[in-house]
Amino acid sequence: MAEASAAKKRKTTTIQKRPTRASYDYMVLFVVILLVLFGIVMIFSSSYYKAMTTEEFNNDMLYFVKKQIRNGLLGFVGMFIMANFPYRYLRRFTLPAYIVGCILLLLLIPFGTVANGQKRWLWGFQPSEIVKITTTLYLAHFICIHKEYLKDFTGFVKCLAIVAIPCGMIAITNFSTALLLALIGGTMLFAAGFDIKYFAYISGPVVGAGAILVLIPALSYRLTRIKIWLDPFSDPTGKGYQIIQGLYALASGDYLDWD
Repeated sequence: MAEASAAKKRKTTTIQKRPTRASYDYMVLFVVILLVLFGIVMIFSSSYYKAMTTEEFNNDMLYFVKKQIRNGLLGFVGMFIMANFPYRYLRRFTLPAYIVGCILLLLLIPFGTVANGQKRWLWGFQPSEIVKITTTLYLAHFICIHKEYLKDFTGFVKCLAIVAIPCGMIAITNFSTALLLALIGGTMLFAAGFDIKYFAYISGPVVGAGAILVLIPALSYRLTRIKIWLDPFSDPTGKGYQIIQGLYALASGDYLDWD
């Protein structure tokens, strides 16, 4: 009897250690491919004339399209690698990665590069893009190891703080990315099973604090963005350039015919 039990236990352990084959959500994969193809068409529509008439781009009308296709292929390679990667091994690195991400956001203050009126770039990359990944991974890990927090408002606040800290630092210069990260974090907390009333408790203070700490200090910048959106031709080669190019793209064709 004991031998049978031990054999069964060894068999169960072997099954648990056996690597499982990755499964794919083909509907999501189809949507991703469709969006990538649509993006390539949009880039061609909005950039082919400038690329064709500019020596810097070798007068190649497909210059930007080629770059987009290359980056898209690299993205798909990375996607399939991560889909087959045993993500449980990442757990031990989630906290250090989260801390490093927050440090990179702090380094923006003395070493960041100003672009379009905002200091978002650090040595050629945006730390906020890295922080979106590190925060998501650490929050998922934190919830998994503290399932007892799911029925506790104090635990909810702790999980919320994991998202709020980087969001607060990002929002100073990049409100849209901070809002996206907050939405991702909130969705994860909701999917984890936290009581909906917890979200109601913190919604008022969060909105109020966001208005005070983010919107007011950045008011002049956002007013400038609104003015440029209303009259992009007031700065056609600067802040209004992208809007004007979009208008030209719409004016030269419709959704089905870009000729």
